[in-house]
Amino acid sequence: MMVRLQCLLQLCHLPLLAIGILLPPRNLNITSRNFKHILTWEEPNTESDIFYNVVYQINYGLFSPADNCSNITSRHCDLTKLFSGFLGRYSARVQSFTSTERSEPSPPTPIFKPLNDTVVGPPIVDVVVAGSGINISISLPVSYLWNKEKKNFDSILTAYPTIDYKIYLNSPPEKPITEVSHVESFTIPIPSLYPSTTYCVTVSMDSENMGPSIPSPKKCVITEGSRVEGICDFIHL
Repeated sequence: MMVRLQCLLQLCHLPLLAIGILLPPRNLNITSRNFKHILTWEEPNTESDIFYNVVYQINYGLFSPADNCSNITSRHCDLTKLFSGFLGRYSARVQSFTSTERSEPSPPTPIFKPLNDTVVGPPIVDVVVAGSGINISISLPVSYLWNKEKKNFDSILTAYPTIDYKIYLNSPPEKPITEVSHVESFTIPIPSLYPSTTYCVTVSMDSENMGPSIPSPKKCVITEGSRVEGICDFIHL
């Protein structure tokens, strides 16, 4: 009788051994560039073949499954189309599981606000020599601001209707040329610069409610020499 009781107790403990508890994912982080929102996390467990389910929250409501990030093995999730309203407030959680174990949901991410938290830039800049001057063409960066109704990406101007540009010739802290724009792209001519001189251009952008932004890479050109210099060079030869 005692032997049978011991066997029964051992059988009762088998499910507890088979179904353990994983540690939840940690260090959740949302990075965003031009409204492309990517959630990443770290895995604290050593088990292999771990899967993840991601859930998200809009404006402090209930958490809903992120269908594109259910039963995934990668440690990142594209939330761009789920965080589509740029005025919204969002959060996400991740739960890990294996065939026999499941973690508690992770703590939620800090509240993410696309309008203020996405990093904007860099603007697309081209510099062309025009005699002793230059023409600077500026365009907005590619936008990933998803429009659920139209099923396409809206312009960054949808979120920031007015963009303030600061155009630096050579390097800051030289006083920049300022330009306010409401369009996708435009060109600014800067005539009458020094001939045969290298000019490097960097453009930064800002707007009301815009968070951090990235300036354009430096682009350098050399203005054309004067006609008198050309004649002197010819005579010297």
